[in-house]
Amino acid sequence: MHASLHSNDEYIHESTPKADLSVQLRERAIDILVMGHTHHSYVQRTEEVLFINCGSVGRSKEKDRKASYALVTLTEENIEAKIVKVDYPIEEVAAAIYHSDIPDFYGDFYAW
Repeated sequence: MHASLHSNDEYIHESTPKADLSVQLRERAIDILVMGHTHHSYVQRTEEVLFINCGSVGRSKEKDRKASYALVTLTEENIEAKIVKVDYPIEEVAAAIYHSDIPDFYGDFYAW
């Protein structure tokens, strides 16, 4: 999902308490929640649920600014998840935005 069970605008950070959310997910027989919205990647396992925030492929808010995605491996015995980070030409992306019909606001994001 994009953000949370309740809203596309609700942030679920790694530091967000997960107890109530875990109960809601288990009531729905959900073992894994893959989300985004925060643009900060993480994998966090509670006793009941695996939380994965895949980060962002183009507008990372992380210190390293790399594009990130989650790789989830399901086997009979286990569920494994890891975050993969990839360099990309941030300055070229910003320049391409400025030279397009896309609003400059989106290019400005890359300038910080």
